[in-house]
Amino acid sequence: MKESFFTRTSDGQDLHTVIWRSDQSSIKGSIQLCHGMAEHIGRYEKIAHMLNQEGYHVFGHDCRGHGLTGENQGTFGDYGVNADFNRLSKDVIEVKNRCWDQRGNLFLLGHSMGSFIVRRVIQKYSYQYTGVILSGSNGPLGLIGVPATILAAVMSAVKPAEKAELLNRLSFGSYNQSFPDSKTPFDWLSSDENEVQKYIDDPMCGFVTTNRFYKVLFNGIQMIYNQKEINHIRSDLPILFVSGKDDPVGDFGKGIFKSAKIYSDAGVKSVVVHMYEHGRHEMLNETNFLQVTGDIVNWIKRVEG
Repeated sequence: MKESFFTRTSDGQDLHTVIWRSDQSSIKGSIQLCHGMAEHIGRYEKIAHMLNQEGYHVFGHDCRGHGLTGENQGTFGDYGVNADFNRLSKDVIEVKNRCWDQRGNLFLLGHSMGSFIVRRVIQKYSYQYTGVILSGSNGPLGLIGVPATILAAVMSAVKPAEKAELLNRLSFGSYNQSFPDSKTPFDWLSSDENEVQKYIDDPMCGFVTTNRFYKVLFNGIQMIYNQKEINHIRSDLPILFVSGKDDPVGDFGKGIFKSAKIYSDAGVKSVVVHMYEHGRHEMLNETNFLQVTGDIVNWIKRVEG
């Protein structure tokens, strides 16, 4: 059963929220979703139904500036004037407090931008979750991190609500170059042409975000790699990375293994990487979707013991 409503946050914003309730006789727990950039929570219906069949309720929200939250705000691709990764992570917790029925375990799954937000969540609230799944994530920004962050800050200071065409090209312009047979600008998302077309046809996907959005995003990514903040993650929090080896966002696997090592070096005891050959950015929309979701479910079951 699917239910949708708006969650009022502590700073007065309304976040479009969806719960997919399992109809299984025995409920094992819940899985909270955090979607990626320039998309929305409705794109996760397929995996939600799969997890429902396994006995899990599934819920999540449209992030500020996205989906029906963004439509309600009147702005796509802008987190808003006062938002930062601390506020976005608090949104996740406030949606959790509204939706979780306290039965069983609670897992948190974030994709791409959502994975970065989730990584801030576990720096602040790791004791509230049984385990975390990070899909389509990446490693540190490296040498480009500081100039990218400065450029976003400058452009945000001048024209905060303007569409960030330059930053968008610098961030995503090269992604399709690794796929010479590309038919669309978004072939880097998935090797499943039908899924790519669904994304293109969706009016709530593929928009260009604002300069202010990039400022918040780049500052947030710098934040999640701050060693003092990483050390706040509880050591017994199980973490699963799910990524395609052909994902340019994850630097074709290299960024994922860097992130996994950072957590392991910080003392997190269980960090697992599932890297899929020929998989692109959206492993939850890839041709081997059933394999990927099966691996996620099996990992959850192992965590639960």
